[in-house]
Amino acid sequence: MNQSINFNKFHKLLYFVAFISVLTVSLFAVSCSFKEPSAPTWDVTVAIPLINRVITVEELIEDTQYLAEGESGLVNFEFEEEFSRYEIGDQLKVADLNETFSSSLGQFKVPSPGVRAASLTFGQIYPAAYLLDGQVTQVGTFGYDNVGVSLPGFDTFVSVLIGSGRIQITISNRLPVTLSAGLEIQARSQSTNELLFNILFDSDIQPGTSAVASTDLASVRIPSDIKVFLTGGSSGSGGQPVEINANTDGIDFQVYISEIVAVEAQAIVEPQEFSGSDSLALGDSILISSASIATGLFRVDISNDIPINVDLDIFLHDFIDPVGNSAEVNINLLSNQTVSEIINLAGYTFKPGRNQDGSVTHFSWNARVLGSEGNIITVTSDDAISLSIRLANLSFSEIKGWLDKIHITLDTMEESFDLPDDIEGLQFEAGRLELVINNGIGFPIHPDIKITGVNENTGQSVDVYVSQQIAPANGGPVPTSIVLDKTNSNIIDLVNIFPNKIIVSGVATIGDGSSESVIRNTDFIETTVIISAPLSLSFPSQSVKLDVETVEIDADVQDQLRDNVLSGKLMAQISNRIPLGVDFSFVMSSRDTSVYTNPELTIGPLSLKPARIAGGNGVEAVVSDILVELTQQQIALFANDEIFIGFGYDYESTDIEDYSDGSYEIMLRFDIFDNPVRMVSPRFF
Repeated sequence: MNQSINFNKFHKLLYFVAFISVLTVSLFAVSCSFKEPSAPTWDVTVAIPLINRVITVEELIEDTQYLAEGESGLVNFEFEEEFSRYEIGDQLKVADLNETFSSSLGQFKVPSPGVRAASLTFGQIYPAAYLLDGQVTQVGTFGYDNVGVSLPGFDTFVSVLIGSGRIQITISNRLPVTLSAGLEIQARSQSTNELLFNILFDSDIQPGTSAVASTDLASVRIPSDIKVFLTGGSSGSGGQPVEINANTDGIDFQVYISEIVAVEAQAIVEPQEFSGSDSLALGDSILISSASIATGLFRVDISNDIPINVDLDIFLHDFIDPVGNSAEVNINLLSNQTVSEIINLAGYTFKPGRNQDGSVTHFSWNARVLGSEGNIITVTSDDAISLSIRLANLSFSEIKGWLDKIHITLDTMEESFDLPDDIEGLQFEAGRLELVINNGIGFPIHPDIKITGVNENTGQSVDVYVSQQIAPANGGPVPTSIVLDKTNSNIIDLVNIFPNKIIVSGVATIGDGSSESVIRNTDFIETTVIISAPLSLSFPSQSVKLDVETVEIDADVQDQLRDNVLSGKLMAQISNRIPLGVDFSFVMSSRDTSVYTNPELTIGPLSLKPARIAGGNGVEAVVSDILVELTQQQIALFANDEIFIGFGYDYESTDIEDYSDGSYEIMLRFDIFDNPVRMVSPRFF
């Protein structure tokens, strides 16, 4: 007989299992002198109720798209969502760069003041000549000390601190006597008498000849008013008479300062140039061999603190314009003026250099100081132009090079859904999460993604993490499938809280620093999350008594059993299609009201073997042969018009297990059908 199946308040739909038991009783007579009795036989099929509530597939899945009946009859939890396509867009960029540089004028040229000449008379170095003036006579040995003469002032400067330069003094001897070796000339400031330098002539200077001596003026501050002082002597006329002209004979001085390079000066400044160079580090996360610039501004603010006008050229060597020229800025700067210039770099090609710290961009400048145009000005070598450089909003439409762990935050995806009420009695024994990443980027990607299941009714949440290297695109997007199941993740924990919300978030790390490729701002990542899990059920411990079956006994059989049979055997073949071991019992009575309360015959409990897994996807019935010896008193029960038979069974609660080797396991998953009393076979995975 068929019996309706009832279910507990379980959320998942339970399937019906039936076993077919065939019982044949054969009684054997002990006498050979009478007709052999015909033993009563009958077949019966019973449905075993596993739990006590009836629900259909339609009731379970009609209100949600996330539970569905598959082709095999299984009800599955199915969730599939796609991330919004993530395009690289403006992620190919470098942080704004700001640097300030100063380029000083440095030592600068001051025009040479030319030759300055002065003379001393014979009488100034030899006062006795005044007494002998106009006479021809011998001149004896004499000396002179600190005999001074002022030089004419220098008209190209008032004062110069010499960085480099030399002073040369030429002495022409117009005396009738020799100027002896060891002549020293000291130069002093007329206004302060400060010693500036001294020069020594180490050879005799004969009458009518000249001698030249020079000295380095580095670090000497030269004023425009210089006075020279002579200290030396003469060996006289050597015993020979000579004509004495005290006021016309003398010593001539020529002073020449050449190649003046000044550290400081109050002077006329000549036109000249100075230059400098520097670089900006872009960091080591993007190592670019070449890139197409989508957006970018180069801004430079220049201040001229030099008291001279300057023409300035700034060269951006790594930024190439569409016709192949390096970007440059040309600025005319007045003294004490600040000027700003901006270059829009969109459309330029960027080819930076590379050092141990990563990519760097180089730039240089050349400044042409226009000179003071004959005016005396005050200048120092520390006077400078200052440059404030800003590289802003630099992003690329395409990069060829190396990316080293560029972190991109993926858009968070959140999906809510409703599952049927009263689902807590069901659970998931297996589950599968598949993350399909379609990589349209030419670099390897390492996603770190968190998938969170939330049951807002219970407050439970479970996180599942996915982290795996993804192959780069190869001429087109390359899909990679990452599969998690209960062997390598906690996906079962997630699905068993019956989430009503799934949240997916994470970051993608692009590039490994060693793979050179091309990445474009139109490259993308597409990600799909697929979660599937078939519903499963664990059975509670049960002791079940089925409805009573009625068997009618033929009258002739009754007579033979009463008159002739002394003993016999009950033989049964029970076909079990439940993959559960079951303790099964028959109870029999001639009264239908006492079958279970006061049975006249009890057979069992008989241990039935469980059904076998058939290829991991179904069951194969297992037949148990039962043979029970019956006494004459027991056989007498069958000598009634009707006997009433009850069937009972017991089994223990089950746990979730795997089918690791295709053998029988307790945890089952059942097909769900519309008719709860249909005889079906379990399905297995």
